[in-house]
Amino acid sequence: MLTAYLALLGVTFFWGFTFPIVQWSLDDCSPILFVALRFAIAGLLFPLIFGKKSLSLDPKLIKRGLILGFFLCGGYIFQTIGLKYTTSARAGFITALYVPLTPLLAWMLFRAKIRKRMWLAALIAFIGIVVLALPETLVDGTSVIKQLALNRGDKLILVCALCYALHILLINRWSNESSELPLSWLQLMGTGLIAGALLPVDQLHFNLTRELSIALLFTAIFASVIAIWAMMKFQPRVPVTGAAIVYSMEPVTAAIAAWSLQDQIPPTVTLFGAALIIVAMIVASTIQEPEVTRT
Repeated sequence: MLTAYLALLGVTFFWGFTFPIVQWSLDDCSPILFVALRFAIAGLLFPLIFGKKSLSLDPKLIKRGLILGFFLCGGYIFQTIGLKYTTSARAGFITALYVPLTPLLAWMLFRAKIRKRMWLAALIAFIGIVVLALPETLVDGTSVIKQLALNRGDKLILVCALCYALHILLINRWSNESSELPLSWLQLMGTGLIAGALLPVDQLHFNLTRELSIALLFTAIFASVIAIWAMMKFQPRVPVTGAAIVYSMEPVTAAIAAWSLQDQIPPTVTLFGAALIIVAMIVASTIQEPEVTRT
């Protein structure tokens, strides 16, 4: 189980480093087009990297793969559009609601048994994310209650958090040794196709620069092909709430990426929030029993 936790932690490092890399490239490519190209490239590369077993499909797998792709794409698209109407700090804070949402949905939809210590770990992780985001979210001189009210962008980001929670939950139910490769490929292709269908709502612009090429290849290979494969292979080996808690390390790795690539020194409050998330991971990693039954 420790290997599975470490593998998922590695996934968060790939995701964290996409933030500065993608920021450098969005001047050359519109957001939804970037998502469509990223996952289209990933979908084309996946069978070349993992072989013909990726294409071992049946109607049941196709249906499940497309559902996973729908929720994965929904997370990216709602987050991208929501960022137009809210701040990055608020978006990060609201997106992190998938940490408590994941065990809640596991219990509501599948009557999964969630141990009290896992609820505690989810709470600690969420508090850690609040510590990371809230100081940047609130502005002095304005009513706190007014600032915490959800605007249009916040509501879209909330849908994003719901999509991510459902994506995590369904991976634990559906992925197994025989299905992990085709389900990985199908959701990559599904995400690319859905994003492509949404291009008419995007303000399209595209300029193929060296920075954009690097961003597309990095996000396609490391943050999509390898990350999705690792999620499908290792996430079902840990409780679904534990996986959500590990993924909450993403803002921490994003801060590490900003520090190493953009020379942005994280403030003390960021370090404290990161410490809380690490504590939550330690608590979660001691839970051995799976919380949901795979079907």
